[in-house]
Amino acid sequence: MNARNTAVARQQDQIDQSVARVETQRRHSALELMASRLNVSSTGLKNTLLNTVFKKASDEEFMALVIVANAYNLNPLTKEIYAFPAKGGGIVPIVSIDGWLRIMNEHPQFDGIEFEDMQDEKGKIFAVEATIWRKDRTRPIKVIEYLEECKQNTDPWRNLPNRMLRHKATIQAARYAFGFSGISDDGDSEFVGDITLTGENVGTPMRSARAIEHREEVAHDAETGEIIDETQRDAQGVTKTDDEVFAEDIIARFRRVEIVPDFNVISSEYGDRRRDLPSELVNAIDVEEDAARDRLTKKGGE
Repeated sequence: MNARNTAVARQQDQIDQSVARVETQRRHSALELMASRLNVSSTGLKNTLLNTVFKKASDEEFMALVIVANAYNLNPLTKEIYAFPAKGGGIVPIVSIDGWLRIMNEHPQFDGIEFEDMQDEKGKIFAVEATIWRKDRTRPIKVIEYLEECKQNTDPWRNLPNRMLRHKATIQAARYAFGFSGISDDGDSEFVGDITLTGENVGTPMRSARAIEHREEVAHDAETGEIIDETQRDAQGVTKTDDEVFAEDIIARFRRVEIVPDFNVISSEYGDRRRDLPSELVNAIDVEEDAARDRLTKKGGE
């Protein structure tokens, strides 16, 4: 009898432990699930996301973005998904081409994609057709995207229009083939649009990034001890550091940025080098990045 009671008690303990594990898993937040997937702490992940790709998102918007990222197994730290202000306010999750390729290739029914370039009489590509095959369909899904309708006034579209059009065709075909919802690409004018900056900062002459906000260590003439302003500094052959040149370029680009995709490119370049820059340059660039983001947000809500 004692042996039976012991066995029953042991079985009950196992059942209780299993129930406890299930309940614990149910209580895991979306952030904890993402942190576990990326093998980082949830606190560290949240701080990193709010300071980079999910910057200025409210608590509700942040959680929505994390849920969408989890739903499609996207990694925000590698810019597969990021946040940007939507028309009418709020934040919309934007998925890069790398993110779209991930969710398409990881779909169990994906069976390949092919492209056909459509050329005019001069041999210039004016449209791209993307064809996607699904394992559970007898007919492929075909989508044609036209350069005239997709092209934007950005460096990628000016320099690599054929590649960008192929990306656009890939994204639209993936939407038709798999019904991906809740996500957008950075060319969706329905959500983000072509945003043009206005204001006194656009087109103004650049000073050295170290002089912005008076955060620089002031340069002095070695012989007289007089303060050297930026124009004197250049004239006297005082060479700017690579960091200063980089900061000037990034700040200038933030000031004259015209649309959301360009902002994202600049922000990504800055983010890749941010930790290696002196604090005064980081502060100066952050001011311009925030100003550009605020202007884009305001314009996007109009």
